[in-house]
Amino acid sequence: MIASAPLWAVLVVAALLTVFTVVAVAADALLGAWAAGRRVTGAALTAPLVEVLRLLAAQPRTTPAADGLLWRLGLAVVPVAGVLSAVVIRSAT
Repeated sequence: MIASAPLWAVLVVAALLTVFTVVAVAADALLGAWAAGRRVTGAALTAPLVEVLRLLAAQPRTTPAADGLLWRLGLAVVPVAGVLSAVVIRSAT
C-alpha cells in the first residue's frame, strides 16, 4: 500500500525533478552544439530555457469553433475507456 509522505518530501521531490530537468536540457543543448561543430557557450546552454520563456509568453492559439464530431465522440469514448481500464485492473488482481 502507498504510505503518505510528509509535505517537505513532496516539495523536495518536485524541486529535484525541476533541477534534473534543467540539467538534462542544458546537457542536451551542450551535446547538440558539440555535435553540430559549434562553439559551446553559455548562450548555447541557456537557449532552451529562453525558448521555454518565449513559449510561455506567446499568445495562445484559439480555434474558430469547437469540433462537434470530436465533442460527441469524447462523450462516448471517455466512459468506455474508463470501463475498459477498470476491467484491465480487475483482471490483473
